Amino acid sequence: MRSSAKIIVGLLVVVSLGLAGFSGIMYLDAEQYKDDYQSLSEDYEGLLDEVESLDSNYYYLTYSEEDGFVRDLDVSVASGDGAIHYNVENTVFELDTQGSSQEAREIADLHTNLDLKADYDVYLEFDPKDEVINLGGPSAGAAQTLAMISAANEQPINNDVVITGTIEMDGSIGVVSGIEEKAEAAEELGFETVLVPEGQSVHVPGIEVVEVGHIEEAMEFVGLETEDVVYPELELEVGDFSFVTEVWDYQDYESHPGVYDPDEMVELYFEIEGFGLDRDGFAEYEQYITIVWPDGDPDPYYDDYQMFDDSLEGVQTIWFTNILEAPADGWMEGEHEVIIEVVDPVEDNKVTFSETFIVE
Repeated sequence: MRSSAKIIVGLLVVVSLGLAGFSGIMYLDAEQYKDDYQSLSEDYEGLLDEVESLDSNYYYLTYSEEDGFVRDLDVSVASGDGAIHYNVENTVFELDTQGSSQEAREIADLHTNLDLKADYDVYLEFDPKDEVINLGGPSAGAAQTLAMISAANEQPINNDVVITGTIEMDGSIGVVSGIEEKAEAAEELGFETVLVPEGQSVHVPGIEVVEVGHIEEAMEFVGLETEDVVYPELELEVGDFSFVTEVWDYQDYESHPGVYDPDEMVELYFEIEGFGLDRDGFAEYEQYITIVWPDGDPDPYYDDYQMFDDSLEGVQTIWFTNILEAPADGWMEGEHEVIIEVVDPVEDNKVTFSETFIVE
């Protein structure tokens, strides 16, 4: 069994957290950030050495391109005022990762007698293995939650079991990307079990892949005690939809509307503005958006989205990009329709709109 308690040392910084929607990593040039963080290192070095802390060592899973990775996740809890500190010596944290940490702290706070939001600080170190990386996405949310509970309650965590998944405000575990790559990386390092969100099981020889839908299921798998907890009620409200849609030419981004040769890829780009959505508990936008290409092909070459949340104005903008390769015998000449369907998960309202592209 892998287990150890470890004090975080190095550069620690308090980050202002924003709620935004851990999936991937990007490697960065260490020299680019050396000067930027030198002053922070001088200010925060040894911060944890000055306090008595409760510590837990766990792991998080991530992936980049075609490779999965298992990295150390060190969590400490110490007297404070409810702040979350990151070790940023070799890591740059995107806003959605910071938001995931805040949601993890909210759920962990329900499972401990310590007040993690007022009387204790949480310290997080995502070990990048001597590399400089940019961490983005919320898929380490469940792992952070388990590690925080382990540290706060001084309960050992079963380090033979790793997990990937977002954490939502009702304690549910949301879907993520790169499941197979992450499971393969865990198997190569000798882990026994990987926990994944419901509906995302994959077969990887040599490791058990188990679906879990809630953090309390995951707690049982890693040996943490559970008790009756009342989770916040979710308020998912979808307001008026405002769509900006275009089909872009994958070969020539200045071509609008897209006019394609039979063998070209077709890119659909669209925005949803003024989404009016309470983010709490809304796992992944892709769950509620369906894109139907001609011939009903459900497997795009590339599918991605970015979300921008202006919490002051209550306005959210989601940018989607969806690229489909041409069929083996090429697109048929003429006009083709792409249908985009968005569903309100609470009211089950359905908004459908379409865009066309032309093949000549």
